[in-house]
This record gives sequence, structure tokens and C-alpha cells, in this order.
Amino acid sequence: MRGNSAAARLRYKWWLDTLQNIYSNLAADITDTSSSAILNNPVLYCLYASIKENDLSHRWLEYVIEAKMKELNSIQHADLADLEDHCEKTHSSLLYLLLESMGIRHEETEFMASHVGVCFGIVSHLRGTAYFLSQVSSPLR
Repeated sequence: MRGNSAAARLRYKWWLDTLQNIYSNLAADITDTSSSAILNNPVLYCLYASIKENDLSHRWLEYVIEAKMKELNSIQHADLADLEDHCEKTHSSLLYLLLESMGIRHEETEFMASHVGVCFGIVSHLRGTAYFLSQVSSPLR
């Protein structure tokens, strides 16, 4: 997606707007005309149904999208704190959503999920380092 960041930014913005639309329609009747996009798209309908059934938090889904949007602006993280923040908003947020879908909402469990998510994210970045370096033209070659 880095090749065309404007198109990617539009897609992420569409997801943020769609997510807002889903959450605003949770209390309303989904059969009305304002939510026809949700009804006509199987992915959006499944997302809507999962959010409604499991009472998934808006902020965790939003964090993932916003972190991916921020990733469009730079190829690498500025420092370890920036990498940890990115991992918290992506990997940990997905773990929080998984816990919520299982009905687990405990502060201690979320604390552990935070650490596991950050660790998993850092390990994923480390595992991808060799591939990333093979794709970048370097003056050292």
C-alpha cells in the first residue's frame, strides 16, 4: 500500500466512516435505508453482527485502523516507544477484541493481553526485518 498512499488513506478513511456508521446503527433498526450499505455487504454485515452480538468496543477497532493509517507516513518507527505504541494499537487491540468476543472483561487479563500483544508485535517486526531489507535498495549493496 505504500506505493499509493493516497488511495490507501481513502480506504482507511472509508473504514473509519463505515465503522462509525455501524456503531450509530446498533441501536437503530438495521433495515432502514441509511444502513443499506451494511445490509448489502456481507463483510460489513458480519462485522455489524459480531459487534452487536459481542458488544465489541469501538475504540479497539478504531485504534487498529488509525495505527495502519499512521504507518503509511513512515517506513520505520522512530524509536522503541513508537514501535511499542504501534504494537499496542494493532496487536494488543486485536487481543482485546478477542477477549471481548469471549465475554472476558477483566483489568488483569487486559493488562496481560497488552504485554502479549506488544511482545508479539515486536517479534513480528523482527521476523520481517530480513524480508524488508531484501526489498529495500541500499547504498551498502
